[in-house]
Amino acid sequence: MDCARARSDGPWWHSRGSGGRSACKCMINRNRIANQPRRSRRSERGFTMDIRGRLSLHQVTSLHARIQAPPGNSSMSDARQQAEDHYYAALDLMAEGQLEQAVARYREALLSDPTFTEAMHGLARALQDLQRYDEAIEVAQKIAEVDPDDVLAHTSLSVLYQKKGMIPEAEAEGAKARVLGWKQQLKQGGG
Repeated sequence: MDCARARSDGPWWHSRGSGGRSACKCMINRNRIANQPRRSRRSERGFTMDIRGRLSLHQVTSLHARIQAPPGNSSMSDARQQAEDHYYAALDLMAEGQLEQAVARYREALLSDPTFTEAMHGLARALQDLQRYDEAIEVAQKIAEVDPDDVLAHTSLSVLYQKKGMIPEAEAEGAKARVLGWKQQLKQGGG
C-alpha cells in the first residue's frame, strides 16, 4: 500500500484534500495509515473516561488530589483538604443552581481555611447572583486584603459597585484591576 500520497517525499498537493484531509484512502489526518489501529478517546484516557460521567467535579478532583499526593507525606493539611472538599461541593451546587446551599458550603470552606481565595471568589459570585451585593462587596474586599494583587478581586469589586450604582468606586476598582493586569503581563514578559 505504498503510493506517492502515503510517502512524505511526494508533492504537497498530493496530501491535500477537502477539509485538510488526505485525498488518498490510505492516509488519515496527519499522515496516519488507515491500516494502523486507531484507539478511541475512551481507551486513550482509560479509567477516567469511564467514571467521568458518574462522579461529580468535587469527587473527581478530590480523588485526583489523593492520587497525586505521595504516600505518607501529605502535602495538604486536613483543614485545607476539608476546605477544598466544601469548595468543590459548592461548585457543584452552583452548577445545579442551588445558590443558597452553595453560599453555605463556601462559608464552611472558609471556616476551614480563612485564606482560601478561590472559595472567597466563589462566595462573592454566589452572593452576586443572589443580588446580595453588600455581602459580596465585603467578601471581595476581604480578597483584596488577603491578596492585594488579585486582579479578579478588583474586577469583582468594580462590577459589584456598578450594580449598586456606585460608579466612581466602580471606575476606581476597574482602573486598579487594569493596572494590576498590565503589571502581571509585564512580569510574564507578555508586554
